[in-house]
Amino acid sequence: MCTDNWIPALGPLRHMFLPQAPAANHLDFLDFVLAGSHWDYVKQASFFTNDIVSHIADILPHSIDGGHDFVAWKGANFGVFSLASAYDLLLSDSWNAVDSKWRHIWSVPVPQRIRVFLL
Repeated sequence: MCTDNWIPALGPLRHMFLPQAPAANHLDFLDFVLAGSHWDYVKQASFFTNDIVSHIADILPHSIDGGHDFVAWKGANFGVFSLASAYDLLLSDSWNAVDSKWRHIWSVPVPQRIRVFLL
């Protein structure tokens, strides 16, 4: 849980721990869920700020008895990848092909094999 990027726009939760939080390298998703698939907000508050806890609260926890976890494609409504959904994602405003860092990297006067390592 703490190394996965499962909350949009936050990144891995290990970067969000409070300075006084207990060692959390071994934590998993189930460590923050109570029986009956409800979040354990008291435990979350000992590791994260209220802002992070509110982001977590916006996501319904997966039911412990409700099936298996799976990887989902964010470009489709039901999480199933298709070429059409990938094409739609590329055409959407969320993807910016013109990024100034790339223009800068490709303009550096060095051999091509060196440019590959600049980013």
